[in-house]
Amino acid sequence: MHQSKTTELEFLSTIPPTIFYPDLEKSTSTTKSSTARTPLPVKCWATFFDEVKAYHFDDCIQCYSQPTFKTYDKSYDISNEEDVSGALKNNLLDNLNIITASRKQIEVFKRISKEDKVVGEPDFIYKRIGKRVGKLLLPIEVKTSWVLYLEDDEPLHERYEKDLERKRSEKILPDSNSKISVVDIIRQIFGYLVVNRLQYGILTTYNQHWFLKRPKNEPRALYISPVINIGSKNPTVFQCYGFLQYLAKKDTKCPSPGATPSQSSSSSIDDNESSDNNTAASDYEETSDNITSGSDYEEIFSS
Repeated sequence: MHQSKTTELEFLSTIPPTIFYPDLEKSTSTTKSSTARTPLPVKCWATFFDEVKAYHFDDCIQCYSQPTFKTYDKSYDISNEEDVSGALKNNLLDNLNIITASRKQIEVFKRISKEDKVVGEPDFIYKRIGKRVGKLLLPIEVKTSWVLYLEDDEPLHERYEKDLERKRSEKILPDSNSKISVVDIIRQIFGYLVVNRLQYGILTTYNQHWFLKRPKNEPRALYISPVINIGSKNPTVFQCYGFLQYLAKKDTKCPSPGATPSQSSSSSIDDNESSDNNTAASDYEETSDNITSGSDYEEIFSS
């Protein structure tokens, strides 16, 4: 039977299924990252949804197959972060690759490999394919809802400030399991942006997604979108990903926090250029992770 084709807008208006998280006793700790960095300040990307809704996705050319999905609704389907990553790949990233693979400059969502020359270990990356290395556009960090879950649409940037203050006042070590904290999670994904000199990234549990921006004129700051749930209709999760893809392609790079935009190299680099140029840790060094007074969360920025 002949399957009808869809436009880009129709494709991205599709709503992926949720995944079922069973009620398990799980650790609330998260992976310690050697490239973690602390943003100053953390703010809300309040205009993100309006920007997505205003963006024009093509609604004329019908050239894409309908997206396909795998269900994860059994109690044994999701039990760890790798299962969540698999669901994200199958239901979101592989479908988005159908669109990106059709473009003149091919871009893909993929797991990292040694050949990608990415600094740090994000779960996925979005990159432009080049003759040699290609161009890194943005990282994606995956967490489980056992580690990262906000109720009643609590803003992630506000939760970060609360957890940061709690760590200071209660002397909780960054890797403590006593309470869920988003501080180390934010430091991890922000670190990937800093050491790879990128502006945009994504943090997700599959059922919830946050879109991140490190502006070129505020390279020490992190802007976080309001949460978008997998079942959102206006905009959809696919539309949010598509819009961030556009932004990351249009203006990829962000300078080191120790440099100004005028001192940094151009944000547009050749497809064959490695994405890890000039990513020495000395550009944005921190004090030890194992101390918890207020000053412990301040960075030492090289000039």
